[in-house]
Amino acid sequence: MTPSPWQHDAGLRRVVGALVSAGGAARLVGGCVRDWRLGRPVGDLDIATTLQPAATIEALKRAEIRPVPTGLKHGTVTAVTEGRGYEVTSLRRDVATDGRHAIVDFTEDWAEDASRRDFTVNALYADLDGAVHDPLGQGLADLDRRELRFVGDPARRIREDYLRILRFYRFAAQLGFYQTVEGRAASQKLASGMARLSVERIWQEVARLLAGPHRFPILQRMAEDGVLEVLLPGATIPDWLERLETGDSIPALAALLSSEGDARRLGRRWKLSNDESDRLEAALGPFPADAMDDPVPLRRLAWEAGVQAANDRLRLAAARLGCSPDAGLRVLADWTPPAFPLSGNHALAIGLKPGPEMGRCLKTVETWWADRDFQPDEAACLDELRRVAGLS
Repeated sequence: MTPSPWQHDAGLRRVVGALVSAGGAARLVGGCVRDWRLGRPVGDLDIATTLQPAATIEALKRAEIRPVPTGLKHGTVTAVTEGRGYEVTSLRRDVATDGRHAIVDFTEDWAEDASRRDFTVNALYADLDGAVHDPLGQGLADLDRRELRFVGDPARRIREDYLRILRFYRFAAQLGFYQTVEGRAASQKLASGMARLSVERIWQEVARLLAGPHRFPILQRMAEDGVLEVLLPGATIPDWLERLETGDSIPALAALLSSEGDARRLGRRWKLSNDESDRLEAALGPFPADAMDDPVPLRRLAWEAGVQAANDRLRLAAARLGCSPDAGLRVLADWTPPAFPLSGNHALAIGLKPGPEMGRCLKTVETWWADRDFQPDEAACLDELRRVAGLS
């Protein structure tokens, strides 16, 4: 086991020291503990404490650490120190749930806090020295077995928060863990409850799922369990999706859709950002058959549709055909779309009058220039403009 990544984190030690000095106990919790034990990169360092939120804020202030009340009704305060924020959440138990949000009360019982979490592998806590605590007695064993198991009764966990269905498949896509039969059965039975979720949260989870290295078999599993149909009615999973490189959710989502129109409608429905929606739609545009082996039409595509669109279409086409996109990707990586050498001022200078005819002539020459792989220079383009305009 490698040393904990927080072993020498000065900011974390300051925060934990402040909480302990105020009479509380504090441990790292959740994903950072799980990922460290798995040898994966560790992201945010989240802290659980026995102190209640008001006491946490007071403890941080006394230690001259800035508290930010980011989620007080759920017990979360962000401690800002050493140029970084650390989420500190009081141990809690659910008093009432509505399928998405919970009303909580605070506790000092670690097992009670662990019992309200989604999966056993996320119900692990660690001290600063790396000692791991498993209050439910299941998380470490499930981590060793690479098994994704709901805490307690899966149906109850899901009814508390239907987002847990998506998290169940998302974690499997990211970690490659086996999903318990009971968890899948409950997800299948309760999948319709995802309609209660905000589309922003749905897209947040789906995007991470689609970027996961194990997304292909998990998407197949979601289809078998009826979960995919609830999320994306009519979506199909092409066999070639398995060949599409992972790590990027937009091309993977494009592979599940049939047309640019589908992409446009989904972008509106899931409230994708303008950039995400535009990219998704552009990825589903046509890809010239000869652009896989010839840099000239590939550069033409990048000039017309944009480098990102050409990149995405190239990856999708290569996956469909079962070939490597690497040569084309190198072409796009080393190339910046050039600017057309002529403008309206050039046209005026040779005697063309402003208006539709000038625009038509310039566009004709621009197409001629692009057809020649953008090689003709300004002088050559001017000669062609004179010819097109009948001035030569």
